[in-house]
This record gives sequence, structure tokens and C-alpha cells, in this order.
Amino acid sequence: YSLSVARRSFETGGRYFGAGTIVALVGVNGDTLSRDIGKYAERFGVDVYATPTGYTDNGISLGSNYLSSLKKAEIAIAVGSPVRSNAYGELWFLFEQELGIPFSGIRATDLGDLDLSKFDVIILPNASNYQSAFDSAKTDRLKRWVQSGGILIGIEGGAQFLTKGKSGITAAALKTEKKEEDKSKEEKEQDKAKKEQNKRLTLFEKEEKSRLDRIPGTIFKVLVDTTHPIGFGVPGEIFVFKNDSPPIELTDVGHNVARFSRDSVQVSGYVTKERAQKVAEAAFVQDYRIGRGRAVLFAENITFRRFWSGLEKLLLNAILFLPQPD
Repeated sequence: YSLSVARRSFETGGRYFGAGTIVALVGVNGDTLSRDIGKYAERFGVDVYATPTGYTDNGISLGSNYLSSLKKAEIAIAVGSPVRSNAYGELWFLFEQELGIPFSGIRATDLGDLDLSKFDVIILPNASNYQSAFDSAKTDRLKRWVQSGGILIGIEGGAQFLTKGKSGITAAALKTEKKEEDKSKEEKEQDKAKKEQNKRLTLFEKEEKSRLDRIPGTIFKVLVDTTHPIGFGVPGEIFVFKNDSPPIELTDVGHNVARFSRDSVQVSGYVTKERAQKVAEAAFVQDYRIGRGRAVLFAENITFRRFWSGLEKLLLNAILFLPQPD
């Protein structure tokens, strides 16, 4: 069936439909549409409403340019060294066991050598060091695939690989990558004082300081742009589970789909005041246009152990709503 997504809200028949509403037009889908939609709606517990006209009471009409056709995406997920086995396993469980979405597992070391033209989406799960799998030539091939219309999604270590300081595929930057010349006088003085203090620490004090400076798993508040396709159907405020991965700077080149809140960023759990300040106003999800394609960065592993449900909707939105029909 041919389905579309409404990129703006509308009202019809006394009901409000938000951005991200899926629309099936009878004229392009044939006589069996009503029967099959009813069957699947009952099976999956989805509410379906009919309207006799494309005109609406408020908002966009159903013949608007804000109605975009959906494409069934061919998905590849990187697997094998340097991808962390549990990170791939979490995605495998989500797609195959929970959702029944087919995908191809491709060795990370092969991604830069294969013809990727048949894939619409490639996911780079959390990994220790993607640079070990991608030399400059392989990275360039991956970037050309994105420029030709591919959707490249990096999660935690995969997102870090997509930054300017790693692969250079996007303009994203880690907050820890701030150059010395870009630091304020106060920041330079703080760095100097810390170095002097560290010279006098005992081994135990160094180990204790390192332990306290980490984020072992803390709950933070994140603000979501619900007008962006990745944010469709997601609340404007969500709560996420953050570990010790470095925060990503907000961007004015790409789009900050979701960002950590500036105020009351920590909701529950342990974090030092200094680390909390670094997390505040950092990116959680970013979207970059690269040629005809997109690169999406998830700063954290949103499928971590599959115990924090709900965040996978952001990933599924990226897969469902970003690829464009040929």
C-alpha cells in the first residue's frame, strides 16, 4: 500500500491529528484498503479514522505538499569488531524479536568495500573505535553513499565516529574536543589549577576522583523538537538514561532534534556538578543534511539493555520518515 506522513497537524471531523499522522489515500490504494486497514488496526491496537474529503477544518489539507510519501527502507546494521556485541544484540532483539523488521547484518570492516546502493539506511551501533574499520578511502565511500540519498545513523560510539574530529562526515563536535585557543581565560585557568592539583594526588585519590567524575547511569531530562520527523509523536519532554559517553555540542549547521535541558538537567541518580554542567545544553539527537541524504547522531545508546522503553521511537522515526522515495 502507498502511505504518507503528515508533516504538519490538521483537524477534521472534530478530531485533531498531530504531525506524524499516517495517511492512506483511497484513490491510490484500491478497494481492499479498508478491509486490510481494519484487520491490522485490530491486530496492533491502532486507532483508524476515515474522512470523506481531503479538505480539513484546520491545518493542512490532505492534498498538501506537507503530505510526504513513505518508503519501505532496506536497512543494514554494522556487526563485528569494533562494534560492541551487546550493542548489536540489542538492535537485533528490537528489530527481529520485538518488531519483526528485516535487516541485513554487515561486518563493519566490510562496509567501506561493498556496494551499498541497495540500502536506504545504515546503522552504526555503539563501538569502541570505528576508525579501525574505516580508513580515509572507506570513509569517503560511506560519505558518498550518504550524499547520494542514504540515511546514516550513528549511536553513541557510532555517533562519535560521525563527528568532525573523527570521520569528518558531519560538522558535529564533542564538547571534549574544544581547542585550547577556543577556551575562555577562565577555562584555561581552571585547567591549569586542575593540573597542579592532580600532581599532588595519591594513587587512591586519583582512582577515587576518576570514579566520581564518571556518569555511571543517571536520568536526565531531554527536550524534543516535535515538529521534526524524528520527533513526531514523541512528547516535548522525555527522560533518558545517560552513561559516561562524552556530550555533543549543539549545532547551528545541522538540526538539534533533541537536547539536554539547560535547567534541572539531572532528574535522578549520581553526577558531579561539573559533569552535569557539561551535559546541560548538549545534544541528544542531531540531524545533518549531506547532499541528498542525512546523517543522524544519537549521543547515547537508546536501546541499552532494552530496559528503558520508549526511546526507540526516535530511531524508528528516523528510519521510517527520513528516506525519500526514488
